[in-house]
Amino acid sequence: MWSAAYDTDLVLVTLGLIFTTFCYDELGLACHWAGKNLCNIGGYATFEIGATMIMGSRIKLDLISTAAVALSGMLIFTTIQVQDFPDVEGDNFSGRVTFPIYAPEFSRIFTLFMMLLWSVALSWYWDVGTITSALFVVLGGYVGARYYLWRTPDVDKRSYVIFNV
Repeated sequence: MWSAAYDTDLVLVTLGLIFTTFCYDELGLACHWAGKNLCNIGGYATFEIGATMIMGSRIKLDLISTAAVALSGMLIFTTIQVQDFPDVEGDNFSGRVTFPIYAPEFSRIFTLFMMLLWSVALSWYWDVGTITSALFVVLGGYVGARYYLWRTPDVDKRSYVIFNV
């Protein structure tokens, strides 16, 4: 009801978030890595769109906001597996098929590659300058290398904290 006070578009965004949550929890998409990733994108994207619509100067998203949400969705889809690395044993036990379970070696190589790719691509896209770009690429490479080289649940938990920085 609160979203209806803003605009019908915000109601649609809210319904999108509800639908995504329903698919994740009730339809079992959380049990497969692709479904889980798609639902995560849906959840994050609808939340970001809704928050941007509420906090922005107008209810419609401008080009910059749209690009930010789209890039965020792509980034999340290609890196969300980092939250699954520390709990492979628990996910295996519960029958969930996450990307690190489905493709243990490839998921780590893919994570390293994507961390570097996103660090370079986003630094270029947002034109943050040479020093800031270098810092982002070094940090992205460091986090990606941690996931690739050190493969214990404790190290993966620490890497996830650094990833979220």
